[in-house]
Amino acid sequence: MLTVLVGVVGALALGVGMCFSMVWGKMLVGVAIGLVGIVMLLCLIPLTKGIKA
Repeated sequence: MLTVLVGVVGALALGVGMCFSMVWGKMLVGVAIGLVGIVMLLCLIPLTKGIKA
């Protein structure tokens, strides 16, 4: 359940960041929100696979 929630919120944040930067012309805010979305989606990798040493 947590992985689905993180995936959906991360994808939405990435999409909203794209809209801010390309559609509404707010580049700095769009890049910041987009980076948050990218980081959330990258966090899915260790969340699903686990960290194995």
